[in-house]
Amino acid sequence: KNEKAIHIKGVSNIYGIGEPAISTDGNRMYFVSDMPGGEGGTDLYLVRKKENGNWGKAENLGPIINSKGDELNPYIYDDSRLYFSSNGKPGYGGLDIFVSEILDDSLGLPELLTRPINSSADDFGITIHPINESLGIIVSNRAKGKGDDDLYMIHFTNIKPYIKGYVLNVDSIPQKGAIVRLIDGNNEELAQLKSNSEGKYRFDLENEKQYNLIASSEGMAKDIIINT
Repeated sequence: KNEKAIHIKGVSNIYGIGEPAISTDGNRMYFVSDMPGGEGGTDLYLVRKKENGNWGKAENLGPIINSKGDELNPYIYDDSRLYFSSNGKPGYGGLDIFVSEILDDSLGLPELLTRPINSSADDFGITIHPINESLGIIVSNRAKGKGDDDLYMIHFTNIKPYIKGYVLNVDSIPQKGAIVRLIDGNNEELAQLKSNSEGKYRFDLENEKQYNLIASSEGMAKDIIINT
């Protein structure tokens, strides 16, 4: 593919800018910059793509997310959570990993990931499995590693029940905008959503209950994709 520089309104190339994290639809991007006018150190910014395909003006995420220290490594998970690292917020020491819920055009209060994911050393660069949300990888320079920065597998133990997957056609092509319905044991609809551009869907569940999951796409017959 041909590479093309992204022009962001109001951002000069004399300042550092990098570590982009882009939403699934490609219309929203978080990035890191040390441009003046921020909270201090390196800050996280958001820029949105306009209808004409150009990128708009960069928005500093403000003191809820940014601090007097450095905020780094933005990572979007399922277009619903923003993970990042900070050494300017109260934590365990060094860089710690935080997560903030993405709420339409705003972000929720960041939460510190607890030990042993975070440590007194630098912890950053989180990546989470696209389907199994309990598994991920981080980078850390904590003691007893093999070198300076090492990779560590992490396991979240407080995950609530959920169901997640992809809607694909017979040729295994992801179906964007497919209607996915969550049905309870009495055949009543509990929730409905449209699959994203990757064909992905996700529903929260409750323990010890029976569900059906039905997916349909324009021009295709609906099908029960899970019965559990």
